[in-house]
Amino acid sequence: MDQDQQWLINCLNASLDPDHQVRTFAEASLQQASSQSGFGVALAYIAANRKLSFGLRQISFLLKQYIKKHWNEDEEGFEHPVVSINEKASIRGILLSLLDDPHKKICTAVSVAVSTIAQYDWPDDWPDLAPFLLSLISDQSKLNAVHGAIRCLALISSDMDDKMVPKLIPVLFPSLLTIVSSPQIYDKCLRSKTLSIVYNCTSVLGVLSGVYKPWMEQFSSILKHPVPSEDPDDWSIRMEVLKCLNQFVQFFPAIADTNFTVIVGPLWHTFVTSLGVYERSSIEGVEDSYDGRYDSDGAEKSLESFVIQVHTWSLDANQYVADEDDNTYSCRVSGALLLEEITTSCGHEGLNAVIDSLQRRISESQQQKDSGAAGWWKMNQQVTEHFLYAAVKTVGMDVPPPVKVGACRALSELLPDSSGGILQPHALDLFSSLIDLLNNASDETMHLVLETLQAAVKAGHGILASIEPIISPIILNMWASHVSNPFISIDALEVLEAIKNATGCIHPLLSRVLPYIRPILSNPHQQPDGLVAASLDLVTMLVKNAPIDVVKAVHQVSFDSVVRIVLQSNDHSEMQEMNLIVLLYTDQNATQCLAALVSGGKQDLLVWSGDPGFTMRSLLDVASRLLDPDLESSGSLFVGSYILQLILHLPSQMVQHIHDLVIALIRRMQSSQIAGLKSSLLLIFARLVHMSVPHVEQFIDLLVSIPAEGHQNSFAYLKCELKNCLLHPEFVIKVYFSGEIQGAYQIKVTTTALALLLLTGHVELGNIKVQGHLTKSAAGITTRSKSKLVPDQWTLSPLPEKILALLADALLEIQEQVDGDNEDSDWEEVQSGDNEHKDGIDDFKYSVGAASQGRPTYEYLDAMAKAFEADQDDDFEDEYLSSADPLNEASLLYKIFINHLKTVAQFSVPINLFAPQSCR
Repeated sequence: MDQDQQWLINCLNASLDPDHQVRTFAEASLQQASSQSGFGVALAYIAANRKLSFGLRQISFLLKQYIKKHWNEDEEGFEHPVVSINEKASIRGILLSLLDDPHKKICTAVSVAVSTIAQYDWPDDWPDLAPFLLSLISDQSKLNAVHGAIRCLALISSDMDDKMVPKLIPVLFPSLLTIVSSPQIYDKCLRSKTLSIVYNCTSVLGVLSGVYKPWMEQFSSILKHPVPSEDPDDWSIRMEVLKCLNQFVQFFPAIADTNFTVIVGPLWHTFVTSLGVYERSSIEGVEDSYDGRYDSDGAEKSLESFVIQVHTWSLDANQYVADEDDNTYSCRVSGALLLEEITTSCGHEGLNAVIDSLQRRISESQQQKDSGAAGWWKMNQQVTEHFLYAAVKTVGMDVPPPVKVGACRALSELLPDSSGGILQPHALDLFSSLIDLLNNASDETMHLVLETLQAAVKAGHGILASIEPIISPIILNMWASHVSNPFISIDALEVLEAIKNATGCIHPLLSRVLPYIRPILSNPHQQPDGLVAASLDLVTMLVKNAPIDVVKAVHQVSFDSVVRIVLQSNDHSEMQEMNLIVLLYTDQNATQCLAALVSGGKQDLLVWSGDPGFTMRSLLDVASRLLDPDLESSGSLFVGSYILQLILHLPSQMVQHIHDLVIALIRRMQSSQIAGLKSSLLLIFARLVHMSVPHVEQFIDLLVSIPAEGHQNSFAYLKCELKNCLLHPEFVIKVYFSGEIQGAYQIKVTTTALALLLLTGHVELGNIKVQGHLTKSAAGITTRSKSKLVPDQWTLSPLPEKILALLADALLEIQEQVDGDNEDSDWEEVQSGDNEHKDGIDDFKYSVGAASQGRPTYEYLDAMAKAFEADQDDDFEDEYLSSADPLNEASLLYKIFINHLKTVAQFSVPINLFAPQSCR
């Protein structure tokens, strides 16, 4: 051993010295030495010297840090000098020789170092890596080497791409299969790690269908035995099998009909027998000792490590919440998802099976009670209230912070389904305890406490009026102090909304909010960033579904100020990026606030300010500003919903301005850079179509008379936009697959508007040609290079025919949804009756080229009505639009088509109803 090597050993030993000064000097010396040539090779030699102590060899794996800092110049955090080519080769060779080390921790450290180098060098600069590892795992006489190579491959496989995997699979998988199928030679830990390689490869692969077949028998042999209660290694290997099966089913759907049958029995057996293990460990609380156990990477599974972690959490509840949030998927969550899937896939049969199982579990619990079993109650859902009571008490007790966090989580889950009776005696104590937690919370914990507060407020509606004077000011202060944090401010706003919705609380809350809001909105330029936008959110929340007197009070405080905020916003092009984001957010919130005020105030809003004419001009000025083609598109994002509110609630006033409105809409659409904005403006045109009934043709003529830049007229421009929609799958008519126009209300309005346009038979519609069907230009497989040389060819179809075909597709999709949601629906009734027009309808569909030829039509329209009625999950915008619009009638499209089809059925000869009038 030369002098430099001895110096490095002494320095490494000194870095472990308990004396802080000695340790610090040694660490500084090592840092300085790392910039010298040969440092990495010297570390590798120390790690490879099996005569040295285990601790010294382990600390020598500072080599991993050295590799990250000096191996690749393009790596983030790189420090000069870069390792030379000769040194790299030496380090790689030494590390590979260490993969058979008997110390698992050393072997794991080597594997990490090898996989790190492989990210940079393999396969181009390290072509012999894969053959060397394959040779190790194929030699059953050297078990340590097999362990090392498998660990290394497990790390490398997690970073492989779709170019490497197909080349490696044919030579790698046979060796892996041999290991997994040899339990008499290789232990469960190694086989489990081997399966993780299979999982990593199939996650990337997903193309070679023959890959999975040899594995099914091995998976079956692993899963067919009962799950043992005290063998974590067995749990691990089963887990890897389940992960691989999940990948196989995802990538090879046909497996469920063929090779999957061999695995169903063992898979079910594992599922059933795991219940006993779960009950003993998680429900009955039976403790198993894992002292002296090690995982596959050599880390000890001991009580000491667990106690250290618990101690850390007890000192910092925020750390506990942050750590726990990383592991929120539980047996209960996955069980709920499974039950949901069973009831969805199997319908009433599945639901009945779930109910039978629930009754059986309750019966078993009663039998355990009768037999004197101590834990009989743990499987009985009647103890929910006991848990809720315990959680309420725990939040106010002097217990470690993680326990309080657990109590908050329990309350968040239990309170929504509880009665107010259990909460009432403890409401004051509960809210007081939650407020105390809130005052000492970090961002992670604050989210949890606010979520719990919201659940408590909703559960205690009947008693909240007496507590509102205490809780509202605190939440308002919390909201105000965190307006720059959208996550916390939104949580606080949701708590305030829950308070507003509680009986007897909206007026007291309003009296607290309005004095605070007035000066903020009156002097928006003097407020901190984000406060004005957040205040507008708060005002919008107060107005939503509020009584008319509340809307009037909010209007008197905010209307003029909100209008000024929109009209006096600065030129966005001159602003810095951060200020631009804040301003755009403010403009958007101001637009939504005005839309909510119009929705709540309706015609009364015009007289609240004293001069209806001035108020109407102010509303129109806002619309004009938001439709300014020079305005940043993001600032106009919600102008569509605002204008719709004007059209819905002030129709007699708006009808006088339709011509100017159409001009402004066209200009804003032409300058828009956001697809969502364009689609929202198209929705306005759809609503204008409905306003023009029964004179839809006159509205089309109006569009034709209005010029549009770059097009013959506005209708010609809208034809182009409509054509672009029809070229993409997110076209509005693709009802529940819509990408831009979302929500049941928007779908209803646009769909029925298109139907009305089609029924006019206007000559302009018949002149539009759009992309039809794909035509095959050549036989055989189309490669990427071939597709570039010979692009796809499409037919041209008349616009009416294309739209009607898409309508038929949409109706078919809705039928499938209704069939899945309600097998005992009215489909059979529809099919068995009302066939008097069937022949005429079939002729009609044939004449327009509908894809659904030969099928009864009324049932699809019934399905659309049923699907629309079933959609109760609209967002706020949909909610305050649909609640006021008389067009929000699910059967409207049904009526439009049925009335027209009855007319068509009178003809004995099929005709094209939607051909230009001149062609009829």
